[in-house]
Amino acid sequence: MGSHWPSWTYDPPYSGYWDPVTSTLNWCEEDYYATPYAAEIVNTLTNLMFVFLAFKGIFNCVKHGHDSVFFVAFVGYLLVGTGSFLFHATLKCRGISDLRWNDQH
Repeated sequence: MGSHWPSWTYDPPYSGYWDPVTSTLNWCEEDYYATPYAAEIVNTLTNLMFVFLAFKGIFNCVKHGHDSVFFVAFVGYLLVGTGSFLFHATLKCRGISDLRWNDQH
């Protein structure tokens, strides 16, 4: 039975600049449908907001002399936003199954 939600078909995906995909997860977007340089374009672009707000927060902390805890928090936003931007653009990642855990606790 068909869905009553509006939908459209995507053009065939581009061959990705960052192929092959090494991520063990694939999110809700089609890969490389808008550009060959970003695997998941919407997730990639929305992560730029983290980066923007991080820089804005760091600038305001320095400018107004806020407590260092806020500076550290904004640096954390910058790291998360940058890492997520790079992950969603490339879908390159070492999966959890690739990590070697020390069995001795």
